Amino acid sequence: MKRIFITVICILVAVDILQCSGGDSTRNPDLVAYWKFDDLTQNNETAPDATGNGHDGRVHGQKLVDGVIGKAMLFEGLDQIVETGDLGLKAPATVAFWLKTDDLFRDRHFFSQTEGSKKQAGALRLDGVQVEVWDGSEWQALINRDMRIKTWMHIAVVFDLGGKTLGYLNGDRQRLTKCGFDFDGVKAAIGAPFIGETGNSYTGELDDFRIYSRALSEDDIKALYMQGANR
Repeated sequence: MKRIFITVICILVAVDILQCSGGDSTRNPDLVAYWKFDDLTQNNETAPDATGNGHDGRVHGQKLVDGVIGKAMLFEGLDQIVETGDLGLKAPATVAFWLKTDDLFRDRHFFSQTEGSKKQAGALRLDGVQVEVWDGSEWQALINRDMRIKTWMHIAVVFDLGGKTLGYLNGDRQRLTKCGFDFDGVKAAIGAPFIGETGNSYTGELDDFRIYSRALSEDDIKALYMQGANR
């Protein structure tokens, strides 16, 4: 009986860890939006939000290809973005996703506000070999090494409540910078230019795109990375 009790406790602890790291997305209250990019609905015009929170994304002609976890979404430029609407979210927050970029050209955007003030921070872009975040006045480097083309990589950006932002590549910490996060009261999109006009659309593939309403720990980020790396 004692052995059975210990086994049950271990299972419950493991499930709890998975929920905290996003493994069970439908039960994680901190997961604001989660686009798996495994399927498209409504005549292939919608990328469902797996959380059930209603942040279904509107797609613009993209197609699905093989990804890291199931399928992934292919972005081929030409304004192929995923409109997410107003997320109503400020820091603390975490944005995490897998990418496989076709190039390392300048100013390609992963995630941006598409309207509102340029003072609203948190937009993310790929600028050459760097992943950068908009701090409300300029772009700050978060990841500045080991970026590669045509290779799946896991990106995570953690915004804490105190105004600090930390970048991760494949589960490993990179750079820390001072930056807030404000995606409240404005529409946003994956792969779109900043404020709908600055920079270029993203080209390449994206998979397992998650947005949390808390600053994930380093262990949480590693767990997310291992979910894909172990497949």
